[in-house]
Amino acid sequence: ISSHLQNLLLLQLLSTVISIQPAGEASQANKSDAGGGGSGSKDDTVMKVCDNLLEKLPDDIDFADIASRNEGDTSPLKIVLLQEIERYNLLLRKVRVSIHELKKGIAGFVVISEDQEAVPGAWHSAYPSLKPLNAWIVDLISRIDQLSQWGLYETPKVFWLGGLTYPTGFLTAVLQLSARKNMVSVDTLSFDFVVLQIHDETSVTAAPKEGAYVSKMILEGASWDVQHSHLAEPEPMELFSPIPIVHFKPVAKKKTTEQVVSNIYPCPLYLYPIRTGTRERPSFMIWVDLEA
Repeated sequence: ISSHLQNLLLLQLLSTVISIQPAGEASQANKSDAGGGGSGSKDDTVMKVCDNLLEKLPDDIDFADIASRNEGDTSPLKIVLLQEIERYNLLLRKVRVSIHELKKGIAGFVVISEDQEAVPGAWHSAYPSLKPLNAWIVDLISRIDQLSQWGLYETPKVFWLGGLTYPTGFLTAVLQLSARKNMVSVDTLSFDFVVLQIHDETSVTAAPKEGAYVSKMILEGASWDVQHSHLAEPEPMELFSPIPIVHFKPVAKKKTTEQVVSNIYPCPLYLYPIRTGTRERPSFMIWVDLEA
């Protein structure tokens, strides 16, 4: 990476850190600046925020330990798990390096930015996100926790699909597992979607025999009628509504000659709110057929 680009990345991070300091500290720092001796005060504040970010960041996931467990396990899900761990560990290192570099060079930087609480663009390499920095860190911790629990303890009974860097890879792995189990070609399988009547993951006592339970999906412009198990109009002034846990169940693909069920709505599932995504990272994942 060129020194010019590195400086631009660090300037972006510095402006982000300045923007998220507590209002009282920001006000005090500005007063000190006005008196001619504020650079030290502002630098101290930035250093404190940087240290706080580093303290919140989780440790790398122990890839070697997890890879060595059940070494004979070559299942598609194990491969997905290890790939996800590699990507998240790389992201964690990138974040740490950025913050440490910022701490080293604080005194020589000038803050020029219109963005408030923006996540540095270089950190979006693992997965897209629109969250502000503090929320992004909390979200990252949850993502790391899902993988750590999965790798060190047991395969989740319920998966947070949006917590993966490549959810479509996970869905393909689920189909591959079913194809192996039933000795059929993966190309002959697709998903049925069964919406459960529960939101609480802790109430799920066992994983499904086929497929995967998926949680934390959000409906936009609709709600889910749990009693009658179908889509419904959203509540007044409520654009987003959580849908209960959904069973992604592998089934034989329907033949094109089969009659289309009229009360089924093919709902597009997106990775994050910007539906177009990018050329390299599309946001659209899969059509989820829901009772309308």
